[in-house]
Amino acid sequence: MQSSITYEQLYQYFSGHSSSFQKKQIEEWAKDEKNLEMFYHALANWEKNNLQYYADPLVAIGRHQERMARTLPEETEYLAYPESARRRFPVRWLTAASVALFLLAAGWMYQSILKYKTFATEYGQTLSLSLPDGSQVTLNANSTLKIPRFGFDNESRTVFLEGEAQFQVTHTPQDKRFIVKTPTSLDVIVLGTNFTVLARSRATRVALNSGKVQLLSHLKDRRSEEKFMEPGQVATLDPEGHIDIKRIATIEDLSAWKDHRFVFSATPLSEIALMLDEVFGVKVIIPEQQVAQMTVSGSFTAHSAEELIQTLSEASTLTYQKEKRKIILQSKVN
Repeated sequence: MQSSITYEQLYQYFSGHSSSFQKKQIEEWAKDEKNLEMFYHALANWEKNNLQYYADPLVAIGRHQERMARTLPEETEYLAYPESARRRFPVRWLTAASVALFLLAAGWMYQSILKYKTFATEYGQTLSLSLPDGSQVTLNANSTLKIPRFGFDNESRTVFLEGEAQFQVTHTPQDKRFIVKTPTSLDVIVLGTNFTVLARSRATRVALNSGKVQLLSHLKDRRSEEKFMEPGQVATLDPEGHIDIKRIATIEDLSAWKDHRFVFSATPLSEIALMLDEVFGVKVIIPEQQVAQMTVSGSFTAHSAEELIQTLSEASTLTYQKEKRKIILQSKVN
């Protein structure tokens, strides 16, 4: 079977002019993930130059009136329908509306796949990657980063983060801004700098190692709040989306996860349990309230949730029991 496909062959495939043999060739070729970028790029170019629908309002109205006159019953006939039939009639409209909403959602998802390339990590995994502009990114476990599939635009370099990542952003001759968008409506805007972003359900945080960062939070009442950070500062969001900035002495500890280190400073075990669920996908259950409120300080190296829990247990009066993807942490029984 042919090992490579040309753009011309893809354009013929999209336009429906390929033979059955050619269609099979392309479909087999497209199953290889290495070919998807070329496939989507060709599809984007083809759709740009071959609009699928040209609207003519007058023709559309005329056809609609014809169809209505040909298919709709007289009003008196409609009123003569049994009551049960009239009650069922709206269901057809609800079904049609549901289908329309499904198609709209599917179209949005398709456009997202077409426009963006996604990098993702599994539980317990980190990933280092280089962006097209030369910037370096390290993704923490259970995180995703979406970047434009066909390169950054002329005005900005925008990426979408869900999870946690450290960025080493390169400065461009055109002073093009680098923007990290998060699910919590916080935009991190820089020109060239080193910073870490946490964007998870339990917290949103930005730690600045070097350079300068502009934060833009889109508040729930449709207002925006803007603040600037300096090196050594950490910014967090409160539940309303307001930005709080403070300075800490050891800013590098917030990206220690790159080396499989976990640094705690009077951190409650309940918060550590949430972190382990995010990073390793392991539920840590702490039945006793006094144990959940115990705090931990220090730096620990661990490659799994059990390894960290074991280390903490050995240095305290705690014991644990592992059950598949669950760890029960409690006091030792005398």
